[in-house]
Amino acid sequence: MRKIRQSKYSVVFFFAALLLGLLLTPERRILFSRWFLASCGVCGLIALPNFLWQAYYGFPMLELLRNGQHGKNVIVGPAQYMLQELLITNVCLSLVWIIGLVWLLWNARLRFLGYTYIILIVVMLVLHGKHYYPADVYPYLMAAGGVAIEAWTNRWKALRPVLATAVILSGLVFIPFAMPILPEENVVSYSELIMRALHIQRQTLATEHQRAPALPTDWADMHGWPELAAVVGNVYQSLSPSDRAQAVIVAGNYGEAAAIDFFGRPHGLPPVISGHNQYYLWGRHGASGNVVIDVAGDCGAGEHLFASSERAATFTSPWVMPYEDGIPIMVCRGIQKPLAELWPRLKSYE
Repeated sequence: MRKIRQSKYSVVFFFAALLLGLLLTPERRILFSRWFLASCGVCGLIALPNFLWQAYYGFPMLELLRNGQHGKNVIVGPAQYMLQELLITNVCLSLVWIIGLVWLLWNARLRFLGYTYIILIVVMLVLHGKHYYPADVYPYLMAAGGVAIEAWTNRWKALRPVLATAVILSGLVFIPFAMPILPEENVVSYSELIMRALHIQRQTLATEHQRAPALPTDWADMHGWPELAAVVGNVYQSLSPSDRAQAVIVAGNYGEAAAIDFFGRPHGLPPVISGHNQYYLWGRHGASGNVVIDVAGDCGAGEHLFASSERAATFTSPWVMPYEDGIPIMVCRGIQKPLAELWPRLKSYE
């Protein structure tokens, strides 16, 4: 049985935009339909456990969003934000959803859907949302564009194969950005070629303040994880039996933690703990912290948290995110304060 994920809270903004879109048109009568009210009740019941969980933990999602706007995320203006929307929906194919938006605004019965998109984008701009936050709204705009194009070409059906061919060819141009069909070296060359052809900089699509990787960000963030787990596994196996019995792995962020948890199973690694995002709420797993394998950390050198520390290994990989390359794998022994006391200070929602 598939689990239902309720981790994409941006749907709340879409729901609010939809309500406002309806209120601005005669279709507002839908809001007073018993079916609409019943569906809202069902949605509320589905979301209630998630809401109660958020409330119990002090709404960590709100804290994460606030923190992201204070130094981590790149804040862009309206023009660059809309350019990003064109790029993530395929520069050529974006014409389809633009046509769909115009068609919806022209259609009296469906105008509320056009308003919904505009309101959603305005909200994302005001709240400094990342460019992919409203991405799920584009399928209905694409569908509307398809209906409009079909109607316009009804008299000139010979144009349809031409348009279909153009759509397919434009899609093929961007396939290497969506599917891993090229070797890494070729992806770098190809992405540079496309960027030059479109006269845009790599940083145009950046959502966070960090050095740009050699590969497109999505691809770079998929590299190096099994290798990182293997390096940590070698460090763990090099410990004495008594140290291994009490060792805990601490990772600097949830990406490293999840990768080591997942790919570390063949190496017999213990659960990973981290103060980053959800991992903080999963706690210490009962670890004392007396022996720590610190991934991308320094054993709290500035605060002298451990009696001794040593750099056991260094993880390097040519295609990973820059901040994941050259990271130290430290072994820390003799914690000076109980880990339970230090744990609240490790919380990092970003």
